[in-house]
Amino acid sequence: RTDREGRYAQDQPLRRTDSIVENVTAEPSRKDSIVENVTAEPSRKVVHQLGLTYDTPAERIELALQVLEGMIQANQDKLEPDHLISFNTFGDFSLGILFIYYIRKEQDIFLTQSFMSIEVLKAFNANGLEFAFPTQTVHLKKAPA
Repeated sequence: RTDREGRYAQDQPLRRTDSIVENVTAEPSRKDSIVENVTAEPSRKVVHQLGLTYDTPAERIELALQVLEGMIQANQDKLEPDHLISFNTFGDFSLGILFIYYIRKEQDIFLTQSFMSIEVLKAFNANGLEFAFPTQTVHLKKAPA
């Protein structure tokens, strides 16, 4: 809301999705500023759908799940204990592993997400786990002569 002169009012009611109204103080000199409530976010959810090549044996998929679990345990200072790791899909071109983790509120979201992604890449490479990329096999039939 603004007053008659077009300035922002100091206390603005803000309705949250849970129907609670809070007062938010806006900066009067910044008419173009956006108010974003990040204090209500307890942690940041990160979802990765990792795809391994179809020639990956079941034992190597189990290894991939163990590697990801170890990464969660080794980074409890950055991550919440809640997580999900699951071999969940036979995709068009890959065997899918769902990897969900939560970054602690006090951590830098982008640095932590980048760190974890690099750790996944390093660990999978070190264990010979190959990421799949979109592929297609075309079978050609010879035309009758």
